[in-house]
Amino acid sequence: MLEPVLILLGVLAVTGGIVYLIDKRMAPREGDNEVAEAAEEPVEAATACEDENCVLHSTCPTVQLLTDEVVAGCKPPYFDDEELDAFKGRAADKYTDDELEQWRDVLYTLVPADRAPWQHSIERRGIAMPEVIRDELLMLMAEQQ
Repeated sequence: MLEPVLILLGVLAVTGGIVYLIDKRMAPREGDNEVAEAAEEPVEAATACEDENCVLHSTCPTVQLLTDEVVAGCKPPYFDDEELDAFKGRAADKYTDDELEQWRDVLYTLVPADRAPWQHSIERRGIAMPEVIRDELLMLMAEQQ
């Protein structure tokens, strides 16, 4: 009758030891406060430009959608849509049917993962997206999720 109790205590002791070692490895050490403080600061290194072709588009989508203040100095990525730069300064409700088709040609040739970054690129370039196209883009993005 004493053997099962001793086995149980042994298993508990081994389990406790493993938990202690794991906890000790996970506990912050001296100098880790600097790492924790750095993690709380805004991430600027990941968004800094190293050359004229901003590497921002190769990071996660959340970082891609940061505001212009954080990514100042980075050129927005292009999605084979240079022809849309001609619409810079145009109001969103002042597009002709032919111009809307130009927008659709770009929108419907985008890979689904590029839709949100494309929208951000358009905004950063100072181009007002037509309301109809914005609605279609939002519909496509909703279907993607």
